[in-house]
Amino acid sequence: MLLYGMRTIKEHTRPIKLLALTGVMAACLVLTPMAGNAQASTPATRGCPAAIVRIIQADFGRSASWAVGIAWRESRCQPSAANKRSSARGVFQLLVPLHARQYAAVGCSWRQWANPYCNIAAAAHLFHEQGTRPWR
Repeated sequence: MLLYGMRTIKEHTRPIKLLALTGVMAACLVLTPMAGNAQASTPATRGCPAAIVRIIQADFGRSASWAVGIAWRESRCQPSAANKRSSARGVFQLLVPLHARQYAAVGCSWRQWANPYCNIAAAAHLFHEQGTRPWR
């Protein structure tokens, strides 16, 4: 089951509801950010904050390890990362407003690029459409 799609988002510091539809089945998952600034240090999480890793795991499923590596390479898992030489923004450095369709598909505006839930969900949507090609 793909865990991305329609979301009810309340800023990064509050729990959100994540709804994913697969055929006629629906699942609901409530994510709550981890207290403090605890960071994982295993190779699978590359030093990303645990809260970011959990969002990536929920949205990317079995491809989460690959996705965490990309997030680390692109932004060091920082939601507010902004490339000064391009319009690449957020954890996955999506191009704004080029990837506006991916943001809209997950119930966000491209202007919410710094919201990790929106940026990661939009990246997962892009990944499920195009695979790893956008990050090569």
